[in-house]
Amino acid sequence: DTIHAVVNETLNLASVAALPLVASTLAVADIWPTAWAFPLQVAFAIVVFDAGVTLAHWASHRQRILWSFHAVHHSVPRFYGLNGLMKHPVHQAIEMTAGVAVLVVIGLPRNVAIALNTLELLAAEKAAVGAAAVEAIHAAVALPVDDILNDAVNVVEFCRLSNCTGA
Repeated sequence: DTIHAVVNETLNLASVAALPLVASTLAVADIWPTAWAFPLQVAFAIVVFDAGVTLAHWASHRQRILWSFHAVHHSVPRFYGLNGLMKHPVHQAIEMTAGVAVLVVIGLPRNVAIALNTLELLAAEKAAVGAAAVEAIHAAVALPVDDILNDAVNVVEFCRLSNCTGA
């Protein structure tokens, strides 16, 4: 389990670290809002990146082919600190691609990519703050806020270990 988590997190951080290089070499269009102040550009990049990852995760709960890779994330048979890190490498690649593809296509500048990279690495270090919520969502336990979360965020019942049998 620990090796799996270390490999996944290393691949995730390496892909984020490669973003400045990818952004500077693969831009398709030049429609990035360069006239915006730098902090706004970084905020925009964060929103686009996180929206892509979130949409890929959402789709992974609804499309059988994506679920087949995402189910690994929900298949850990016990409640412990590494459940949220268990991801199939293909699913991890799908989420990262969904996060960066639009940014690269619209011409993410290298300096904004570096800032996004730095913020993502810092966020990875601070991820333990949200670990309890992630673990509770990915565990076979009931939460008093399940109805709210189910409607607003993550289809909690579907995430329950006992119900994760397919999309």
